[in-house]
Amino acid sequence: MKNILLPVACFFLLVFPLCAQEDSLNLPIDKAFVFFREKVKANPESPYASYGLARCYFLSEDYRKAASLSKKFISHKTDYRNDFLLLYARSLLALGSQDKAIHVLSEAICEAPENVLFYYYRAIAYYKNGDVSRAINDVLTCTRLKETFSAAHLLLGCLLYEKNNDRRAAIPLYYALFGNAKAPWAAQATYMIHCLLAFRHENLVVPFREERLKIRDVEDILACYCSSPAYKEWQPSVEHFVPSTTSYLLEVAGNLRSLASCYDSFFSSLVSSPHLVTFSYYLLTSFSLPEVQEWYKTHSQELSSFAEWIDRVIKE
Repeated sequence: MKNILLPVACFFLLVFPLCAQEDSLNLPIDKAFVFFREKVKANPESPYASYGLARCYFLSEDYRKAASLSKKFISHKTDYRNDFLLLYARSLLALGSQDKAIHVLSEAICEAPENVLFYYYRAIAYYKNGDVSRAINDVLTCTRLKETFSAAHLLLGCLLYEKNNDRRAAIPLYYALFGNAKAPWAAQATYMIHCLLAFRHENLVVPFREERLKIRDVEDILACYCSSPAYKEWQPSVEHFVPSTTSYLLEVAGNLRSLASCYDSFFSSLVSSPHLVTFSYYLLTSFSLPEVQEWYKTHSQELSSFAEWIDRVIKE
């Protein structure tokens, strides 16, 4: 198992955490508030201290104060300007001001067209406004700029499903899971795949109206999708997941070129390799299923071969 995890980690070395708001000091929120308030009191014009305090407000869901403090520093030409812009836009999103967030992010993209997070959160804003097509365009830009940005892949899967129940909607979810099989959202993404492949769409709760206005990130969308009683009762079945995954990927792998190049190259290579079954078992890592653990024990050669294949994929 360890032979697989290392190359997968290399393949999906994430520059950005899913929510892109980890506290660099790793302080509890109450201690972070004390720390940054003291810093701001000592130097009210310090961008570092003000950004830290604004993030504290955001993480404690005081979005108005987060927006107000972030906006104050947007005009300052400092190393934190993009951080303030992003935090301001995210605060606007959380407050339900999608149009204003789109305006802020569009101007930010003009200044920093390579910043993947600007496109990602503008996609969230478009999604909240019901403009799924524009959201998809922004997320596809994210996948081109940063293939390993998991949140973008998860969001694309949701968008493809909601736009027209695109049969390829599970592909971005598989791609995200491959790099993050033990992520906190892994169970929700796996459940969504299960519903899509089994055509059990009634078991996915799509956020509409008030629920959509509450969306701040793709994690909120997944949480809504998985808010049905069916999710609480669901447990992945190796007997179902492995054959349905292999069958599905063989079906759609030849139809991904128009979606994103990262999916086309990866899944085309996967379906032409002998590793489809191993890939399917690997995606169930986070569930600690006895059948998966037993399969690992009795298929060490397949695991080693899969790890070697991943190494080759990384180098290509």
